[in-house]
Amino acid sequence: MTLTSLIFALSIVLAPQPQAYEELPEADGPVEVVTPPPALPAPGQAVRFCRLQPCPANFPCYQQPGQPAALPMPPQVVSMPAPPRIFKNPRTDRPLGLNFEYAGTALFGLTATYFITPTIQLEAGLGPITRFFGATYHFDGHNPRKLWTPYIGLSVVDFHNLDEDGGDGGLGAVYIPFGVQYSGRGGMTFAVEGAWAHINTGDGETLDIPWFGIKVGYRF
Repeated sequence: MTLTSLIFALSIVLAPQPQAYEELPEADGPVEVVTPPPALPAPGQAVRFCRLQPCPANFPCYQQPGQPAALPMPPQVVSMPAPPRIFKNPRTDRPLGLNFEYAGTALFGLTATYFITPTIQLEAGLGPITRFFGATYHFDGHNPRKLWTPYIGLSVVDFHNLDEDGGDGGLGAVYIPFGVQYSGRGGMTFAVEGAWAHINTGDGETLDIPWFGIKVGYRF
């Protein structure tokens, strides 16, 4: 046996096994794909298979595994971005919220909220001695990626059940909150705020005090 014959025999034994395709996992980053030529893979050449389904526009994808006759051979590899992830705005996807409020306008009561737009939320609530109605404006609320939104608001508060006759004695307040709200994609909502309360004491005098509130609830 000549040296040339020995080298040829070793090259056959040590040659890599043919591989029909290789799956690429789904990823948010760039995914390598190949342009499909009308030919089968040669022995020892690997073909990469893109699992992204359905295929977005201008994004070459291949047939499912198990059909090696239809798989292309990669003479040219290009890097293309994966299709963009679609984010739903949690304020429009789940506009209705029910919350328990600690302090705030309800004074340890229940509140209901509703986003009429991604930035404007209506509020109403009831507590042991107060009931109120108002609205808040959420900055950058139209951005679907934003789960935390700072806000400013205005509410009108009515006091009830303060005297023996069930009246409020003329008490009322204007409540101006400044806070930040979390609107989770799964439905959880949380807000914390500082506020300025302008209270009509009922005897012709007014009282201005700083206040705060914490809300925890769920959005539907």
